[in-house]
Amino acid sequence: MYKLLIHVFVLIILSPAQGQNKLPLNIPYSNIQRAILSGMPIDLNFSFRMDGAQICYTTDGTIPGKQSKKYGQLLHISKPCTIKARAFHPDFLPSEIKQVDFYNKGLKIDSIETTAANKKYSGNGPKTLIDNILGDTDFKSNYLGFNTDTAVIDLHFTHATKIKQVAISFGINQGAWIFPPYKITVRNHFGMVVGEKNISNANEPNNEYYRYIEMPIEGQQYNKLNITIETLSQLPQWHAGAGQKPWLFIDEVIVK
Repeated sequence: MYKLLIHVFVLIILSPAQGQNKLPLNIPYSNIQRAILSGMPIDLNFSFRMDGAQICYTTDGTIPGKQSKKYGQLLHISKPCTIKARAFHPDFLPSEIKQVDFYNKGLKIDSIETTAANKKYSGNGPKTLIDNILGDTDFKSNYLGFNTDTAVIDLHFTHATKIKQVAISFGINQGAWIFPPYKITVRNHFGMVVGEKNISNANEPNNEYYRYIEMPIEGQQYNKLNITIETLSQLPQWHAGAGQKPWLFIDEVIVK
């Protein structure tokens, strides 16, 4: 009897904890990675082909759980938001989070000038940054790519326009040497600084593919804004290309 009890006790101790051997699900697919809203709703579709699986999502940027909204059909997005989705299944661990961001279209920018982008990543010229089209993860189109210390952007407005915020969307892929900037400065047509932002974690490891940086500026009437974007001087020591110059990829500038 004692031997049997000891044997059962050993089996309990050595048995793996419930769920320990479960594998995580793959991340759900979405037809959109992120988008700019320009008046008409955008249809967002999630899919995950597996019997018994359920996609749950949130619309306020919080992490979805099993009790979150259940995805069943197309979502019609008409307002800016951050949607996060995960796949769940009773026999597997939840998937990683799929995030889809929607931004509001900004005020009209009548013309734009930039410092010269690298010829390989010159998109459709400076207009690439005001076409309301965001780039994806292949970085072959809809971006301007810079391998310089700074990128300078001049925005021109035919009529004096009241602006309170400048937002810039960047592509990121640290494995491909593409990093966010470390500082952004906005000046008016007199050369006075009206907005400034330091990105303190620009040189830290991350798994981001995009970063949307919003920066308040002095709410005034502007005919011109000058934006200076400063890059890291070199790749950090932890990076495989330490000491080399990082890339900066910009896909959109929005003013509000």
